[in-house]
Amino acid sequence: MDLKAKLPRINIKSKFFRTMLGYKLDALYIYLIVFVIAEIMISGGLYEKGLIFGLVNAFLVLVLALAWQYRRRLGSLKDQIIRGVVMMVVYAVLDFLLVNLLLERFNNVIYSYWGTYAAYAIVLLVPILYLLAPRYIKRIKENKVSTKNLALDKP
Repeated sequence: MDLKAKLPRINIKSKFFRTMLGYKLDALYIYLIVFVIAEIMISGGLYEKGLIFGLVNAFLVLVLALAWQYRRRLGSLKDQIIRGVVMMVVYAVLDFLLVNLLLERFNNVIYSYWGTYAAYAIVLLVPILYLLAPRYIKRIKENKVSTKNLALDKP
């Protein structure tokens, strides 16, 4: 039997493949920037499990995820969910490879820290919230306007 015949062909020119590659690269860029800044903060004397370090790290992830989301064209909710999941998986794999294997030597300390899960949640939720937030803000503004008009009509 020919092994090549059994393997599925991946169409590199397909839109789906290019889109997924873009999502993975976005997560890679965000992770590497946050990783370098975190290492600079740690080498500067900041405790890596402290509250300030966790908040700064979460803020960096949020700002970079929003910046990269701003660069991308908005799609449907399904596209944004896929984007968030792909970015979170890439972020988690990079955490495992760089921090757990390379720096901590299978210590698994990174998974007992709340900042790790906060970063995962931010990377997962930013694309979804970025798509949904303008819709809800618009609804809230419309409801306030309609309530004001109703209040003015009553004597």
